Amino acid sequence: FNTRVSLNFLFAQNFFFGICYFGMLYYIPFYLQSIRGFNTIDSSKYMLCMVFPQVFVSVISGQIISRHKHYWHVVWFGYTFWTVGMGLLLLWGTTTPISITIGALVVTGCGIGATFQPTLIAVQAQSYRKDRAIVISTRNVLRCFGGSVGLAVASTILSNFYNQKLTNYGASYFSSEEVKSLKSKVFSIPSFDKYSLIQVQFLKNIYMESLKNVFYLWIGCIGFCLLSNATVRDTGLEPLQENVNEK
Repeated sequence: FNTRVSLNFLFAQNFFFGICYFGMLYYIPFYLQSIRGFNTIDSSKYMLCMVFPQVFVSVISGQIISRHKHYWHVVWFGYTFWTVGMGLLLLWGTTTPISITIGALVVTGCGIGATFQPTLIAVQAQSYRKDRAIVISTRNVLRCFGGSVGLAVASTILSNFYNQKLTNYGASYFSSEEVKSLKSKVFSIPSFDKYSLIQVQFLKNIYMESLKNVFYLWIGCIGFCLLSNATVRDTGLEPLQENVNEK
């Protein structure tokens, strides 16, 4: 694979991990608050279990790349940990031990920390010096665009599956008016106080099943990033040198 192919795959990776990263910032607190019942402050504390490892590993990754002048092995580490972290999300449920919840966030945070900035270094190294501004801005736009697309797709997946479950099984637990109300408030944290324990458990179960379909989306996206990293050439930190044949 030549450097142009490597650069194209790096751009694609930024799009797909943008789908996962920005989706996680929305749906992990949604899980913690809607399904686990934590308040906003407590869910923010749990998010720190992902943010702190991300910051720590990002600093370490920068030091490793600066010393060894190569980024490929760091990015491999990042995508591997991120993929494992996405897989661990499938262990989450309505009564998952908090240690498993924290463990998945820590592993994911380590993967993100070794991916975000090292891939920026990689796209710069795969381009000419005169094109660096364009390459960096393109990378950032694709990552944010991936986040926008990811949130839209994840919302569609969750709401469709949730509404389907309510349509098929909701009549056994709720009146028709309650089912209609629940469908219209799929992304609102429901007030479980007015429902019985059986109704609450039913709602939490369908929320969890719906959310796991979003997790599958994230696993596929990060899995693509991990596998496509095999196409990326590590040319060191120096930008490409132009020659007559490439002009």
